Amino acid sequence: MKQKKAHASHPVGNRTVIGIICIVVALAICFGIAPLVNRLSDGKTKIVRLTRDISAGATITEADIEVVDVGSYNLPTGVIKDKVQVVGKCALSNLTKGDYLFPSKIGNDTNNAGRMLESLDENHKAISITIGSFALGFSGKLETGDIVRILVYDQVENRSYTPKELTYVKVITTTTSSGVDKADVEDKSQPVTVTLLVNDEQAELLAFYEKVADMLISRVEPTRSGYTFLGWSTSPSASSASYQPGEWYYANADRTFYAVWKKNAPATYTVSYDANGGSGAPGSQTKTENVTLTLSPVSPRRTGYTFKGWATNKFMPGAQYQPGGKYTANASVTLYALWECAHTSTEKKWTTGCEWKTVCKNCGATISSGTTHGPFSYGAWEYYSTGQHKRVKECNYGDYSTTEYASHRATTRYEQYSASQHRKYSHCTDCDTTIGSVSYENHSFTSSTSNGQVVSTCSLCGYTKTTAQTYTVSYNANGGSNAPPSQTKVHGVTLTLSSTVPYRTNYEFVGWSASSSATTATYTAGGSYTGNASVTLFAVWKYKPATYTVGYDANGGTGAPGRQTKTYGVTLTLTTLIPTRRNYSFVGWSKDRNATSASYTAGGSYTDNADVTLYAVWQYNPETYTVRYDANGGTGAPASQTKTYGVPLTLSAVKPTRAGYEFLGWATSRNATVSEYAPGERYTDEAGVTL
Repeated sequence: MKQKKAHASHPVGNRTVIGIICIVVALAICFGIAPLVNRLSDGKTKIVRLTRDISAGATITEADIEVVDVGSYNLPTGVIKDKVQVVGKCALSNLTKGDYLFPSKIGNDTNNAGRMLESLDENHKAISITIGSFALGFSGKLETGDIVRILVYDQVENRSYTPKELTYVKVITTTTSSGVDKADVEDKSQPVTVTLLVNDEQAELLAFYEKVADMLISRVEPTRSGYTFLGWSTSPSASSASYQPGEWYYANADRTFYAVWKKNAPATYTVSYDANGGSGAPGSQTKTENVTLTLSPVSPRRTGYTFKGWATNKFMPGAQYQPGGKYTANASVTLYALWECAHTSTEKKWTTGCEWKTVCKNCGATISSGTTHGPFSYGAWEYYSTGQHKRVKECNYGDYSTTEYASHRATTRYEQYSASQHRKYSHCTDCDTTIGSVSYENHSFTSSTSNGQVVSTCSLCGYTKTTAQTYTVSYNANGGSNAPPSQTKVHGVTLTLSSTVPYRTNYEFVGWSASSSATTATYTAGGSYTGNASVTLFAVWKYKPATYTVGYDANGGTGAPGRQTKTYGVTLTLTTLIPTRRNYSFVGWSKDRNATSASYTAGGSYTDNADVTLYAVWQYNPETYTVRYDANGGTGAPASQTKTYGVPLTLSAVKPTRAGYEFLGWATSRNATVSEYAPGERYTDEAGVTL
C-alpha cells in the first residue's frame, strides 16, 4: 500500500495555538504561582536571636537575647521561638551575636556536674557506662542533672525490662565513646558514655549488666503540653517545688510526690496592614497563639477606588478578610488592601466616524457608548464561523456602513434517532444555522407506571416507549453471610429464586421469608416468587450447633478413656477415668504429647470449640523391691537392700559364716545345693526376694 503524504501544518494555525498557550501560562503565573510565592515570602514568624557574643559555659540572660519577626519561608527546622526556652540556660559552645538558637546549642548549668562530683562520699558514687544508643527519640536530649531509668535488653529471652534498683538514676555527664560532646553528634546511633550518680547496689548492677546485656537510657521526668516541669511537692496544689528529680529521699515514711507545673506563656504574632496604594491603614495588631483575633474595623481610603477587603497578597483577585472579621492562623502576616475602580474620571473616545464610547481614565474600562446620528438599518444575520455570525450595518443617512460580527446565540436541540439514542446539536436562532458537529446521546427517560406498564418518555427529544414494570427481589443473610445478589422480577412473570444458599455458623438454613424474625420459611432456595412487588427476603435459620470430638491418648500408658463429644458454646466436663502406666504417676491431660505439666485435670472443664486429642501427662515414679538375706543356719547375714525398677542392684559383699561349713553363695531356695548369686554380683529381677 502507498503511504499518504503528511500535510504540513498551516503557519497561521500554529501561531494561534502558540499564542493561546502563552496566554494560559501567563495567567497561571499571574494568578497562581505569583500569589503563592508572595504568600510564602510574606509569611512571618517570631524567633529568638542573640544580641551579643556568648562564651561557652556562660549563662544566657534576658538581656542577651531578643525576639524578632522573620520570614517563615525556608526557616531551619528546630529554631527556638520562645525566650522561656533560653533564659537561664548555659551556652554549650561559643555563640555569636545575631545567631539563631537551637536546643543543641544550649543546656543546663555546666557546673552541676562538677558540684555533683565534689559531693561524692561513701554513699554516693560516680560510675561511667557505655551504651549502644539512647532510647528512640531521646538522642541529644540528655543533660546533666536529668533523672533516667536504665532499660536492660535480655537477648536470650528477647525482652527489655528495668530493674527496680535502676528506675531512678541521676546523670552527671554524657559524651560519645570517642569523647565528643553529645551536642556535636548528629548520628543518633553513636555509642554513648554516661556518668551516673549511684549507690553501691546500683553500681554493682550497672557493672554486671554492662558485661552481659545491652542497655538503653530513657528519661523519667514527666512532661505536660504547654507547661514547664519545676520539680516535686507533697501537695497537689503547690506552685513551687520541694524536691528536684535525682535528690536523695531519707525519710522513713510512705509519701506521694506531685509534679509542680508552670504554665508557659503563649506565643504572639503580628498582624500588619498595608493600604496598597491607599491611605489610612489600621495600626498593627497582636495575635495570641490559639486565640481568634478580631481584625480592625477601620477601612483605608483611596481616591477613585472602592475598598473590597484584605488579602495576604496585593495581587489577590478577591478579598480573604473583611474589617472586623476573624483571623485564626498562628503566624504573623501582612494584610494588603484590595481596591476596585469607582470610575470617577472618564473621557470620550471616537471609535468610528459616528460612534463613540466613554472610557475610565483610571482602569480603561468602557462605561458607555453611543452614536452621533442614526438610526441604523441592519441586514440579516449570516453564518460567518463556528463562533460568530455577521450582518451589514448602515447608517440611514448614508455616510456610514460596516459589517457587524456577533457570537452565535446557540440553543441545544434534540431529535429522535433510535430507540436508545437521539441526535444532539447546537442551533443559532439568529442565523438559523447548525453550529459545530452532531453528537448522539442516550435518551434521558422520565417514567410513569400504571397497571404493570412503564411508560418512559425522553425529556429531551420526546421519544416514548412502553415496557413491563419490574421489581427488585433482594436477599438478606439475616445474621449469616453469602447472601445471593438481587434479582429482577417482571410484572406477571414468575421468578425462579436464586439457588444460592447463605451460611451461618452453628445454624441450618431453612429458607426465605419477608420477615426478619420468621421461624418458618415462606420461600425455598430455587423456588418461585409470583408477587408483583419489590421485596427483601430474609434468611430463616434453625439453630444447630457444631459438635467437636475430644479424644484421649494414654501416651505410653494403658486404659485411655473413650472419646467425648463437645457441643459448640457448651462447657464439657472431662471424664474422671484415668489411664495407668507402670512406674509412672498420672498428672493430668495436655494437647502436647511431650508436655511435663498438665493443662487439664480428670473431671475438669474443656471450653474450646475445636476437635482435640488430649495426651496423658506422666510423672516418673519407679517401683522399689526389697532384697533380704537369710544365713540359713549360719550367722552374719548382710542387711536387706532396696532394688529400684530398671536399675541393677549390686548384691552385698558381706559373707555369712557357719561352723563346719563353707559358704558357696546365695540362692532363692532354702534347700539349694548350688548358688545362684555370688556376693557383689548384679541382681536384675524386678521383684522382691529372700536369698
